[in-house]
Amino acid sequence: VGRLTEEKGARLLAVTAGEAGLPLAMVGDGPLLNELSRMGGSIRCTGWIDQDSVGEILEGARALIFPSTWYETGGLAVLEALARGIPAIVSRNTAAADYVEDGVDGFVIDPKDRTALASRMLDLQDDALAARMGDEAYRRYWSDPRTVEAHAADLLAVYRTILAGPSELGGHIGEAA
Repeated sequence: VGRLTEEKGARLLAVTAGEAGLPLAMVGDGPLLNELSRMGGSIRCTGWIDQDSVGEILEGARALIFPSTWYETGGLAVLEALARGIPAIVSRNTAAADYVEDGVDGFVIDPKDRTALASRMLDLQDDALAARMGDEAYRRYWSDPRTVEAHAADLLAVYRTILAGPSELGGHIGEAA
C-alpha cells in the first residue's frame, strides 16, 4: 500500500511473488504501476482506491509486506496491518522493523534479499503459522496501541532528552564517543 517505486521495493516484491506463484495485491500508484500491472499472473495492481476498499483487501490478506530497500520512517501501513491481526514482513532498514518481532508477529528481513523474502512469504502459506502470527500481531499491537497520544508522548520524551543537554545524551556534543 503506497508509492510503487524502486526504492520502496515494489519491483522486488512483484518479481519475487511472481516467481513463487504467490498472489499479490499492490495498492497505490507511482512510476512502476504500468510495469507491475503488465506482469499479470498472480499480481494485481489496483492503483489508488478508497479507504474501505483498502480495508477489504487487508481483511483478505495473508500478510502485509513492506520491502523497502531504503530507510523508511514510520510505516503506517504496517501498524494498520498489525492492528487488524495481519502479520507483516518488513525490511530491517525501516523504522517499521521496530514494530515487528521477528518470528513472532511477522518477519524482519534484510533489504534486497529476495531469497529471504520468498522464504518468509512461503512460510506464511502455512495456515497455522499465519494464524498464530496474526493473533500475536493483534495482541501485541493492542497491548500498547500507537495512538496519536502515545506518539506525541514518545516524541516529547525525545525532545526533552535532547533539550536536557549533553549529559543526558551520555557525552558532550562534538566529543567522540
